[in-house]
Parts: sequence; C-alpha cells; structure tokens
Amino acid sequence: MNLLSITLLAFYAAATTFAQSASWKKVFVPGEELKYSVSWRFVRLGTIIVQADNDNSSPNPASVKITMRVESNPALSFVWIREQNISWIDPERLISLRFRAVQRNDDDVYRLSYDYDTTLKKAECIQTDANTGERMIFRTFQNVGPYVEGPSLVFFTRCRAQSVGLYTVPTLVNGEIRSTELDFRGEEEEIEVAGSDYPVRSRVYHGMANWDNGGSAGLSGQFRGWTSDDDASVILRAEMKVILGSISMELEEWHRPGWIPPTGSSSTVNDGAANLANKPVTR
Repeated sequence: MNLLSITLLAFYAAATTFAQSASWKKVFVPGEELKYSVSWRFVRLGTIIVQADNDNSSPNPASVKITMRVESNPALSFVWIREQNISWIDPERLISLRFRAVQRNDDDVYRLSYDYDTTLKKAECIQTDANTGERMIFRTFQNVGPYVEGPSLVFFTRCRAQSVGLYTVPTLVNGEIRSTELDFRGEEEEIEVAGSDYPVRSRVYHGMANWDNGGSAGLSGQFRGWTSDDDASVILRAEMKVILGSISMELEEWHRPGWIPPTGSSSTVNDGAANLANKPVTR
C-alpha cells in the first residue's frame, strides 16, 4: 500500500460499534461528491474524490455504495498513482459487505476483492497482480465479526461524528484485520478550508490506527480530523504524521444539493437551492 493510500485510510479511519444508526439517512445523499487535496508542507501530493450512491445491485433498497478515486499530482514526476476503490455497505448495521479496487502505482497494478458473509460470519480477502495474474494475498477469515475497510470508513466517520463517544472497530488493511480507535469527544472549532469563503464550524476528533504496515510508510498511528458540525458531518480536514513531517487533507470542492457549510452557532441549510458558497466538483 502506497503512502497516498495509507494517508487516505488514516484520514477516514473511524471507530464504531456495529449497532443500528439512525444518523446515516441524514449523512447519505445519493450523488454527493467531495473533492480533497492531499499535501505535504506546500507540495500537493494528489487528489481524492469521494462519491456516494445507492447500490442498485443489491436487493436491499437501503444499501449504499461509496467510491473513492485517488490520483497523484501529475506535476510530480517521481510518482504515478491511480486508484478506484468501491465499498458496498449495509447502512442499517454500519458494516462493509463487499469491496473492489484497482490500484495502479507506476507499472504495478493490483486488484483487490473483499467479501463478507453475514450469515456464516466469513470474510474472504483476495489481492491479485493484474499484470501476471498471480494471487498475492488469498485469505479466508472464519467466525469473524463485521469490519470496515478504506472507503467504508468515510461512512462510519460521518455517521458517528456527532456521537461524542469513544469507539474501536475491526479494520481490514492489506489482508489483515486490525483495529482503529477513535475519540469523538473533541471540542467545537471554526476552521478555514479551501472550499469555503468563510470559517466553518466543525468538531475535532482524534484517532489511533493500529495497523502493522502503516509504520512502513512512516505513519505514526495517531491522527486528527475535523467534521462539519451539522447533520451532514462532512469531513473537512485531517492531519497525520509521517517520517517526512505532516500530511494534510482538505476539502476543496463539493457537490451536495442543499448543503452550506455551517458557521456561527447554528447550521444553515438551503432547501434544494444551489449553495452560493459552493465550489462544485470538476467532472
């Protein structure tokens, strides 16, 4: 897993119990797109776009699909990364059901497939070298409880951001089920983000990623983030430490009908109208 991918996973790392959550209906808006910049100091490393959609392939009409597209900065000649990561989620139980990804790092191309059987409590994890067809990872976990992985962490973080609690969640990373801890008891804070013309009211959260191979890229395990202090709980910014310093991610564009970043003492919602402060996602 490359540094940009690990940064992405750390950014969205969430901790939660797998109980029913009523907040997902307020968080989830089909067609929503959020665009983030990824930077080290003053150097832009890349871009991440997160999209939420209904899962039309599932018999469960409430099923949710979260897609993450990751692209390194084309101006950087020493790295070329392109990823598409998709999670299919049961929002009522806040669990990941399926995950598919194609991850390209220079000439290396990998395909990932995770599947969770809720009845048998069995998880299957496959990673294949797309160039050779060789299976790099093939593991089956028996009698395992629900877990989350990369894209589904977006959903968990946002659904739990207003909970004011401490949580731990099994997290599937590089074919291993590890854990992530998260503390949502952070204070309210107004922050500047590139996508807004005014300070946005947010809530701070802190986390610890207990992942073995996070350290290989210099990730210390500790991170913090900010979510909008409203029902949408949009992730606004995150910071984490690596060997070279601090990596940051920041919301710069979005498409979420009716959403205006909250400011002052109460959030503002424009019912169905275009967000005048919005910088729409470039397609």
